[in-house]
Amino acid sequence: MATDRRARAAAEQELALTAPLGHDALLAGLCASVRAGRLAHALEFVGPAGVGKFLVARWFAAALLCDRGPARGGLHDGPCLECGACKRFQAGSHADVFVVDVRQEAEKERSEQLRIGRFVPREEARSTYWGGATVEDFLGLRAASGLWRIVIVREAERMNSEAQNAMLKSLEEPAPNVLWILETSEPHELLPTIHSRAIAVRFEALALELAAEILARAELEPAAARELARWAGGAPGVALELAAQAALELRAVTLAVLVGEAPSTTAAAAVWAVEGEFVGKTERAQQRTRVRRVLDTALELVRDRERLRAGLAPAELPHGGVAAELARAAALATRGESRRALHTLLGCRSDLESNVDPQTVLERALLAFAPPPAAVRARG
Repeated sequence: MATDRRARAAAEQELALTAPLGHDALLAGLCASVRAGRLAHALEFVGPAGVGKFLVARWFAAALLCDRGPARGGLHDGPCLECGACKRFQAGSHADVFVVDVRQEAEKERSEQLRIGRFVPREEARSTYWGGATVEDFLGLRAASGLWRIVIVREAERMNSEAQNAMLKSLEEPAPNVLWILETSEPHELLPTIHSRAIAVRFEALALELAAEILARAELEPAAARELARWAGGAPGVALELAAQAALELRAVTLAVLVGEAPSTTAAAAVWAVEGEFVGKTERAQQRTRVRRVLDTALELVRDRERLRAGLAPAELPHGGVAAELARAAALATRGESRRALHTLLGCRSDLESNVDPQTVLERALLAFAPPPAAVRARG
């Protein structure tokens, strides 16, 4: 029941239109191109994961369809949120927008990539707004508003070459007033022919203060918001995923091992006791997600320990907020021991993706980055 409530809340949040912060100049430029009649038929929103590219795509799409938006001569660089078009958009019932969430489709297929995509075949098609319809069905209709028909592809890099080639056919022969927005944090995974037919719109990470403000609005404690914004490099979306996985609590457990304050057996029990949201259709898949977070955190901490040892300032490190603990850890492990720990952790990460038992992988990893017992005894 609680899971159902969370799913409904997530769905409502997905449909909600929220003004994206930190991208005002970018939005102003896009809307100016609309008013000047120079908007390209395909845009590629490129930038780090979690900085708001998909939020901007939806906000801009809503602005294009808004009865008072830039396509109607409006001066505001966004939707009014009050007209009929905006209300339909927020209700998920606007007939002129088609969202392809490749991440959700890939998860349904239990694959990191979408094998076919939303473009073919018809019986596999799903969409946030057009259940059961393909993109071809959607583009074959006239715009209900008389304005734009908009296709948004989220995490486009997950499409394999077959899906990308299917999409390319529509990009090569654009219909009037059809706009494609391809959102991606890994543009190198897209075909060169797609890049050649889309205009790149580049996003940057947000300032840490602004990212922390966004996280605080999401009801994170101010101290946690600041630390997670720093950890995520100014990407609020990434920071929210870290928060959902109780990453700060798991980091504390990992640090306790790294500085020799907790034996690996105690730490393993503590890892399993942390409460967080770890996705997976089975208990084993959820365990794998949890251990993946621990391994990624351990790798980051060991790397930051060596960067600190090399003279980088704590302010330059994602985990600079725990620089004192990292300095203590550096005193307990030589560079050679750190290299060996990194090698073992990378092996554990590979084993985890090869379906090795998550508990076994966790125990091996904790032993790998724990300081040598002799160093702990010498410090004591």
